Parts: sequence; C-alpha cells; structure tokens
Amino acid sequence: MVVKKNTKFWIGIEVEGRLKGLKTLFIVGNQSIDKVRTYKNLNNVQHLYFGAGNQSRVSDFSTLLYFAKQELITFEVEAKYLDKLPIQVLSNNNIHLIITFKVKNLKIKENDSIKIEDSTDVYMISKCNMFLTDKEIDYQGDKAI
Repeated sequence: MVVKKNTKFWIGIEVEGRLKGLKTLFIVGNQSIDKVRTYKNLNNVQHLYFGAGNQSRVSDFSTLLYFAKQELITFEVEAKYLDKLPIQVLSNNNIHLIITFKVKNLKIKENDSIKIEDSTDVYMISKCNMFLTDKEIDYQGDKAI
C-alpha cells in the first residue's frame, strides 16, 4: 500500500464508488492542469480522482472543472465542506461526488441504515447495500508517482 502522507499523485485501480475497476490517477490538493495532464498521459489512466487520500482540501476548482468539461471525474469531499463548493462543481454532471462522513469507530450492523436529510429530501441506504473497501487488501496495487 502506498504511504500517502506526502504523496501528491498516485496510480491505482479505483475500488470505491460507481467507477470501481478503472485505472485511476489519484490527485491530492490543488494541482495544475499541465501537471495532471502529464501524469494522466504518461500513465495511460482511464479516470481522474480529485480529493484523494482523505487529505485533500481542494480550494482552486479550475483544474477539476477543466477536466470535467472533457470527461467523467471523481471528486471526494468531506460532508462538512459541501456548503463551500461552487455551484459549478455541485451541478456538473461530469463530476461524480463522493461525499465522505468521518466517524471514528463506526459499528453498525448489517441491516442498519445511513440517513442523510436536507431541507427537502431524505436519502437512506442500508449497510448491506453499500460497497465495502478493505484498505489493507484493495489498496495494495497503488503506486506513488
């Protein structure tokens, strides 16, 4: 598994969300269009994942929005930062959001549910219907670049 503490880019197979299985360039923090394009082309990746490693605080959305004009990308964001995102990110159909809720020692049973509620709607999913990612096994093929 890649030690991602000081890594800004790495390559691996996406193991989370609906784009699971794609060769992916994982991108931490604010990065330039040229740097992302270079790593993408050199490594022949199929997918870009911004906000990688649960350590990213993307604040300059120009690179993310540039690539979203051309292809489907993923952007991981902690739930507490959602209200800071520009509408161009939230409404863009080419940006697959993975919204992360950080919880220490979450112990839920197989048929327990997660509920998310906003001002107009309620969303629910049972644990048994979620993807499970084993960090020790599924991240083994990641390679820092």
